[in-house]
Amino acid sequence: MFPDFRSYTQAELDTQYTNTGSPEAEQALSVLRDRSRLNRMALPFLPALAYGPDTAQTLDFFPAEKDFAPVMMFVHGGQWQFNTTEETCFWADAVTARGIAFAAVNFPKMPTVRPGEIASSLCQAYRYLQDSAQALRIRPDRIALAGHSSGAHLAALSLVTELAGSPIPPACAYLVSGMYDLEPVALSSRNKALKLSGTEIRAASPAHHLPASLPPVMVAVGERESDEFRRQSSQFFQHICREKDGGNHRLRTIPEAAHFTSVTELHDPSSDSWTFLSENLHNY
Repeated sequence: MFPDFRSYTQAELDTQYTNTGSPEAEQALSVLRDRSRLNRMALPFLPALAYGPDTAQTLDFFPAEKDFAPVMMFVHGGQWQFNTTEETCFWADAVTARGIAFAAVNFPKMPTVRPGEIASSLCQAYRYLQDSAQALRIRPDRIALAGHSSGAHLAALSLVTELAGSPIPPACAYLVSGMYDLEPVALSSRNKALKLSGTEIRAASPAHHLPASLPPVMVAVGERESDEFRRQSSQFFQHICREKDGGNHRLRTIPEAAHFTSVTELHDPSSDSWTFLSENLHNY
């Protein structure tokens, strides 16, 4: 269905993994940043809650209206190097409107730290939410782990390497426009900054570390994304469907969406993504 990434020329592979710089992408990013800014002005939230000793280990918590609600823990994108919760709280209004709290996570960035270290940091954030459930008035057993782009990769990595096997695993995971095998990423121009090499490439690829069991996962990708981004999602979905709970997973191709408009699916309360999330967070 999709070309083998090894068949691309260097320029073609670089293009497959470049999703910024075009007028369309910059306009979509501007819309998301504006929505994040407005959410941070209009919604009540607790800023910069420290979940670890590093100054980058903080999260912003947007409570739901009712006590002991489910919560979405969101890992933002930014090529593993950029962005903070300041620019990436664009789901906070849509999520809290559905009776779900929203926790946007900051974390140390590459190349200062490596992907495995970021995944460990996210696991700390997850445990912080569970340990603080009484104070934050959330359900520790109803956490949705979510991420977009490189954030989807990091969320998936934390899920398959640790969280799926934790005493109280996530209720579900919602992964949008992610990369789950880093070999082609390491062969692209992105690697000039990331410096992925050797055993780290496989060690940091969620597709190569699937546990025996996973919570329900929705793997979502935009219909208008590059072949490589769509292949990554399709093949990761196929991989996770091989484990024993595979029937609980979903692959979602978001109509007409590109890389930075795929996230707008959650701004539609009637979307398939919300059906999946509601089934796993509210139906208990």
